[in-house]
Amino acid sequence: MKYLLNGREVTRDEFMHGAPGITPGRPPAAITDATFLAGHCNGSQFEKTPYIGDYYRREAEAAGVSTKGKLYLSQLAEYPGDPRAWVDGRGDVQRVCAERGWGCSGSVNVQGADMPPEPEMALADDIVESLANDLVAASGGDVKPSEARQKVIEKHAPRFRRGKPKKEIAHVSE
Repeated sequence: MKYLLNGREVTRDEFMHGAPGITPGRPPAAITDATFLAGHCNGSQFEKTPYIGDYYRREAEAAGVSTKGKLYLSQLAEYPGDPRAWVDGRGDVQRVCAERGWGCSGSVNVQGADMPPEPEMALADDIVESLANDLVAASGGDVKPSEARQKVIEKHAPRFRRGKPKKEIAHVSE
């Protein structure tokens, strides 16, 4: 007799006494829409904050989305009250994530879209030059131009570009 567990063949002993991913005496847990939505009924998720639930429901109804029997997942919302964040099962979560290019893992697994390449330069050279010159002038010569450029980039550049200037700025004199 063959015993299959998660698509692979296992021995009877592994199946009955706890192969990885199985608890002895209990069948593997099924992930269904019923288990996914378990514990959420009749708007119970907004029981302590009914004004938020009412607002989200009104937003959904204005967009033509019924909230009956659905769960609002804020993780799927692009903004508070996003009507597409109302789901009635795992398929809705998968559909919304796929449409938006988002990835998720857990009860629903969706591969996210590839991230776009990082931009060449976050700050324009003339902006860095101007701010660095102002910093050097304000310090009375205590700050070197190369230090001023680094300080400007650390303060004003997005986090992914900090500490990585595209090129040195030739216009600021040492």
